[in-house]
Amino acid sequence: MKCYECGNEMIESVGDYHFTESGSDKIQLKDIPLLTCENCQTTEPLICSAKNLFGSISKATLKLLEKNLTFVMNKDGFWRLVEDEEK
Repeated sequence: MKCYECGNEMIESVGDYHFTESGSDKIQLKDIPLLTCENCQTTEPLICSAKNLFGSISKATLKLLEKNLTFVMNKDGFWRLVEDEEK
């Protein structure tokens, strides 16, 4: 696979990945397939089931919070969390 940053070939490996694409800087994926560019050091995770991963992250987050969350869709079609004082 070619690097989307510089166009060089990427090398597959297994390692840990700081998953900031989740919307949190507190999610770490352990021992997953990675693609790394030796030229520019760009690293991309190979995630085969994003739906399953995000479902697992959501369940773990709710378990840690131990409370119900309410989301509403705004006029632009984006979801947002309703704060307790808005309910």
